[in-house]
Amino acid sequence: MKFESIELANLDKVAQALKHLLDKHTCFAFNAPMGSGKTTFISTFLKCLGVEETIASPTFGYVKEYHSDFDTVYHFDVYRLENDMEAYDIGMDEYLASGSICLIEWPEKIQNLLPENTVWIDIQVEDDMSRTFEIIL
Repeated sequence: MKFESIELANLDKVAQALKHLLDKHTCFAFNAPMGSGKTTFISTFLKCLGVEETIASPTFGYVKEYHSDFDTVYHFDVYRLENDMEAYDIGMDEYLASGSICLIEWPEKIQNLLPENTVWIDIQVEDDMSRTFEIIL
């Protein structure tokens, strides 16, 4: 599934598409360069899931927990992890096995730990205001 030339004001279209995957998928890996809007999109997705809490990047704590209309949602930023052992140290394997929704920024850092049915979302920057999203099942 591909969404081209999505302006930042219309991120909810992509978020709705991901929401429809929740019946079969709980792990979502966001693959994109620094500054491409991963956290901005994830904030839109969380709001789409009914999260009413203040949404912030988990950069320095690795994970933020939210409560949605569907389930508990864990938002990870694993950019600072150096290896799989560090991921195990923060309990990444337990989060992934919990059945809760996991949204992961910088998933290539922990690719070996991700479930087989992880949904990959590639984000490409077109210009300052628009992005291309490719959802890979």
